[in-house]
Amino acid sequence: MFERLFDSICEFFDDLIPDEFCLPCFLQGAAEGLLVGLATLAVIAAAPAWLAVGLTVGLLAYGVYNLYNLAENWSRLSDEEKSKALGNIAGGLLAGRFGPKTPINPSATLKVPGVQLLRTPEGAVVPVPATQQVVIPSVSANASGATVASAAMMTGSGGDGQPPPEGEEIKLKYKEDWTPEQRAQADQKVEHLNNIQDKRVVKNPQRSATSASSKYKKEGNTVPKDHDVDHMHDLQLGGADEVLNMNPLDKSVNRSLGSQIHHQIKNLPEGTRVGKISISD
Repeated sequence: MFERLFDSICEFFDDLIPDEFCLPCFLQGAAEGLLVGLATLAVIAAAPAWLAVGLTVGLLAYGVYNLYNLAENWSRLSDEEKSKALGNIAGGLLAGRFGPKTPINPSATLKVPGVQLLRTPEGAVVPVPATQQVVIPSVSANASGATVASAAMMTGSGGDGQPPPEGEEIKLKYKEDWTPEQRAQADQKVEHLNNIQDKRVVKNPQRSATSASSKYKKEGNTVPKDHDVDHMHDLQLGGADEVLNMNPLDKSVNRSLGSQIHHQIKNLPEGTRVGKISISD
């Protein structure tokens, strides 16, 4: 039995390699496969998350179909055609290995027409009506050092379903030259902070030697133009310097709100509880 299996495998590989390998044909096929692969991955990377998933599934199905047809007709191909086909496969594999990636940012809302697919830090996907504004929960350190997700994003309350605790109020201002999109991002940031139950003043927040942007990009994430990598739960309010607590935010919004918060808490004692945060003109 094993002898027959071994003979079949040897037969397959004997037929797989052309009798007269054509190096120019192989290189031409590899170049074509690489270019097509890179172009396809670039389109998928630029597409919205929901469309990127559909394109990826379609591409995989198309690839399997083509491989099946190639295997069926392999014995009827010339050595030049076989060499070129092997080059196509090698080029496609290189494109997949080194081409642009489309990671799902765990700190972002995936948008589908009519539905938002919310991915939590634990990896679960929760569908939410598109009319409901949702912010991904951040992860912050509690008093015991364990990390806890701020489930308040879904309920509009503290993580245990209770109203946010009282504390020092912070009043922020929109910048006069902000666009509606920038104001919307500022609103979302403030809403997110208000739904974090435990916010406390930290005078000298712990930061790693690696910048937030570098850590965020190292995980395969991308940062849009004119955006910073923001700590959704600010470090100066007790947030964690972790990728799960990071998300791109408009550069002007990030720097303005961060500076405003700093100036309002700089004279408060370490550990002071922060309550409501508001923003207005």
